[in-house]
Amino acid sequence: MPKEHKTIFGTTEKSNFILNMTLDTMYKIIRVMLVISMGLSVAAGGLWLFTGKLYAYMGLAMLTFSGFACALWFGISVWKSSTPFYKNISYFMAIALAILAIISTLLSYSKATSLFGNQGRFEGLLAIVSYIALFLFATMIGSALDAKKIIDVIIAVGLINAVVAALQRFGVLYTPFKSLFSTMKENVFLPTGFVGSPIFLATLLVICLALAMNGACFDASLRRRIYYYVSTGIFAAVLPLTHSLIAMLGAGLVLIITLGIVIVRAVKTKEKLEKNLFANPTGKFILSAVILMVFVAAVGWADKFSLLDRDIAWHDSFFYLFISGMLSNSYDGGLYETGWNIALDAISRHPLEGTGPDCLWAPQIIGQKYLDITVLANSLERPYNDYLYVAATRGIPSLVIYLALIILSIKRAFGSFKAFVTSSENWYIPAMITAVIAYLVVIFFGVSTIYVAPYFWILLGIMNNKQIKN
Repeated sequence: MPKEHKTIFGTTEKSNFILNMTLDTMYKIIRVMLVISMGLSVAAGGLWLFTGKLYAYMGLAMLTFSGFACALWFGISVWKSSTPFYKNISYFMAIALAILAIISTLLSYSKATSLFGNQGRFEGLLAIVSYIALFLFATMIGSALDAKKIIDVIIAVGLINAVVAALQRFGVLYTPFKSLFSTMKENVFLPTGFVGSPIFLATLLVICLALAMNGACFDASLRRRIYYYVSTGIFAAVLPLTHSLIAMLGAGLVLIITLGIVIVRAVKTKEKLEKNLFANPTGKFILSAVILMVFVAAVGWADKFSLLDRDIAWHDSFFYLFISGMLSNSYDGGLYETGWNIALDAISRHPLEGTGPDCLWAPQIIGQKYLDITVLANSLERPYNDYLYVAATRGIPSLVIYLALIILSIKRAFGSFKAFVTSSENWYIPAMITAVIAYLVVIFFGVSTIYVAPYFWILLGIMNNKQIKN
């Protein structure tokens, strides 16, 4: 007799697809939806770059759509899976972040700005909730193979942005950072890729470099390793073109963290050097490290690398987005000194609830003659320290829970490290650890953005996965 499927209220089997869906089908849908979410982000960034500010809002629209869809399917996935919701404390931490963001929005200086985000940034409540939805959804990834496919897609996103960045640097494609009017530097052609700023591009490429380098060291397939070696070289070549602190700091971090992972695994597995040096992870690391250092050094020297973070930040916020004041010629304050002091002042005013998402501009204009941030010289709407930014805009409790969620995620990833030691095919574990730790360090000198942060949250979610099958 044919197998009978469950139905609801006597309806047809096709209308009850979700009810009769197998776990394998569910995991496939999860993977596909995450890939689509990343594709939508790239498409939105491309629209913003090539159409000017006409479609700037599309990044938020695409992210919100992805977040809503992922939240809906997360609920279905929890219902279909064997892991009870209440047994995963990270879920409650993530939901607490959303609740605190809602409270901060309700108490904010500007509810409209807090909901949708500042002009060109769009990192308000909708974006924050979407990040959390992506995180929750990524915790449902079903297999190591799916995790590696997600990593491959993130690397592909990095490659697309790197190619666009190279074309921008040579003047083939438009870049809003052709000249830095904040300090009157002309024809520098700093690349942005599809993420809006050279600093944001460097942040994305650091994540991608970490993933690619681990794949080059540990993947068993020669064809895939070639893909990762080539990707490592491309990311290493484009990073210096951004002329940012994050580029150099991130490249060094990825190199050091990956070296540490290679050494730990070599010790635990009692790895022996073979006649063919490149037959083991140590040799593969040496090759990828040489590729990284040669390209960073060569391109950095050829492009006369210098740190332009200060110039980039004010050009971005004033001349490009017009959401901060202009950098005055007589002002000698540094970017981080200025931004961090602005954030600390906001924290002292609103330690619990924050200013409201994306409302760091608001406390700066209190007591000013004109209630307009753009006429306040040397003001900034981002502190270029994401931890201070979270505390300033959403309150210290949000920062504490955010850090707790990160620590828990990293702890769980290290708890799965044994699976990687047993089989290098589980290299997605150290790859995510490297990428997330590198991101967490460089973001100390950077800011979150809707075109980069989703990849971090997806990786963090996979690291939190308690049911992944190796």
